[in-house]
Amino acid sequence: RTRRHPGGHCPVDRATTMPRRHAHHHAEPDDDDAAPWTDEFAGESDEDVVLISTDRHGEFIKLRAFGADARGRKRARKHYEKAEAKGLGVVKTKGGRVRAHSGSAKVVTFLIGVAFGLGECDLGPLEAHGPLQIFKEDHEPDEEDDDDDDDDDNHREAWLIMKVQKDKGGISVEEIDHKKKAKRKFDKLEHRKRTGVLVHGGRVNEVSGDMKDDVKARQLVFIIGCAAGEGLVKHGG
Repeated sequence: RTRRHPGGHCPVDRATTMPRRHAHHHAEPDDDDAAPWTDEFAGESDEDVVLISTDRHGEFIKLRAFGADARGRKRARKHYEKAEAKGLGVVKTKGGRVRAHSGSAKVVTFLIGVAFGLGECDLGPLEAHGPLQIFKEDHEPDEEDDDDDDDDDNHREAWLIMKVQKDKGGISVEEIDHKKKAKRKFDKLEHRKRTGVLVHGGRVNEVSGDMKDDVKARQLVFIIGCAAGEGLVKHGG
């Protein structure tokens, strides 16, 4: 069964635990500054400004909604600038779109992957022409299923092959009930030098791709981030 990723609008429990003890935290109240500021979202729709960021140790991911009013937008900007000054990875979204980001290319890619899996944002700079782009048009057809698996190789929990595919909403997730079949298909993926992840039981079992290629390495980072956001990966691989 091939399940098309819904392009950042998947139904995900927002309380899902992330790998490496990642957790969600909502913004805490803080004092407004009286200093003048430029409201970058003035006049836009009434949708929350959301920040997704790492902590200073890189052990947690924090997802914080700041509201849609002027005070919330100001607080979001203040927290974004603090994270930026500390050199932390941070992505700002509003209305399901990536509006700003700061940090290394791999960290930003991972954060967008998590937010995309949670349904918080689109692909943003990952699909736009520029230094963070990892998506290109991909019209490679799906492989035909093999039907020669033995019943005793069946598992209660499906094996998942996740691949970056622009023409399928950013990522495709293929669910396979048999371990041997999943391994065969993933071996073919590796043989074709395609970037992908084999997931089972909430863990990353295998990865495929040229890690010496920066774009392919970040494609892998995005897949794992998206899998974490969607709750498909819950443990370290």
